[in-house]
Amino acid sequence: MKTSLEVRTLASGSKGNSIFIRRSGRAILVDAGISMKRIAASLNGLDCELDNIEAIFVTHEHSDHVKGLGMIAKHAKTPIYLSYESAREIYISLTQSRSKDEADAFRSCARIIEPGKCYDALGLNAEAFSIPHDSVRCLGFKFTDDDGSALLGIATDVGHLDENVCTCLAGCENVIVESNHDPEMLRNSSYPPALIERIASPYGHLSNPDCGSLCAGLVRTGTKRMTLFHLSDENNLPSLARDTVLEALKKTGAKETEDFFLNTAQRDEITEVCG
Repeated sequence: MKTSLEVRTLASGSKGNSIFIRRSGRAILVDAGISMKRIAASLNGLDCELDNIEAIFVTHEHSDHVKGLGMIAKHAKTPIYLSYESAREIYISLTQSRSKDEADAFRSCARIIEPGKCYDALGLNAEAFSIPHDSVRCLGFKFTDDDGSALLGIATDVGHLDENVCTCLAGCENVIVESNHDPEMLRNSSYPPALIERIASPYGHLSNPDCGSLCAGLVRTGTKRMTLFHLSDENNLPSLARDTVLEALKKTGAKETEDFFLNTAQRDEITEVCG
């Protein structure tokens, strides 16, 4: 199973998310939801410097996906690709809560992108697509080579499985997909009722069973590697998420390690996706 991409998750979960992608010595990030210091340390462990990151693609404006953006923009001046709606919200937040220097640097680095259009990333076509979530705009990304090979699909913070998400991820060799919570654990959690309702809503987060349904469909389209992402600290367990999705995959008749590989992104550690 060959791929021209090296992909690692740097952090995953409600406290921060970031994904590292490298191809032929060139590198980008998808989201920067942990501090610049943590991102830089993780990159050093991958023999990469923060200044070597060519771009950051942003899914949406929630803090667990953008925490490090202001500082990175200020110190590394990295181009940041995101929707207009997310850019506006992040700029307002930086203006209100942090230094003017960070807000101005972010504004200078921001590059507006739109769903349904492709953008260059590491010589690949990076297609943004809409994801249902309770942010001002949430995007997923699909990275395709010039020969049409869909090498990687990323879908985090997925409120529900709409046709657009399933279609955009179909055929991707590698996918990083949300498996946020176990429904029973969520119902019995210590979360306030309003937060439980929000997470379980069609614009909240994807449950383990729904992630299983998504992955089962993707295997039928040729997906080989699946990494479960954005697991809840309180309402999920890595083993439970994996077992639930694995059960759904096995019902398709596919065999693990023969037809597909399944792993779970670690919360605070680098996790290999492919490469």
